[in-house]
Amino acid sequence: MDPALKTQLRRKVLDASDDFGLQKILSSSFVRQMTDSMQASASDMAYSISALLEYPHHINTLNDAEAEKNKKLLSRGQAKEGQNENVNTRNVQ
Repeated sequence: MDPALKTQLRRKVLDASDDFGLQKILSSSFVRQMTDSMQASASDMAYSISALLEYPHHINTLNDAEAEKNKKLLSRGQAKEGQNENVNTRNVQ
């Protein structure tokens, strides 16, 4: 993000926070610059990991549902494949 836009955004957030009575709306953190356009702050990573650790069952539920769906699709595909083999063997004989 352009540094001038960052400064302007910071000023607007602080002004709006005063209007709503919010204090300490911005915090300082270490930032890792991954590429020219991608950076991650230590606090963002900490919140992300914390959220994953607090609610892992949502992830597992989605993975389990996806795995079950894939099993059904696979079994249907194998059944269709078996039917096609029967048709092919009938045509050959």
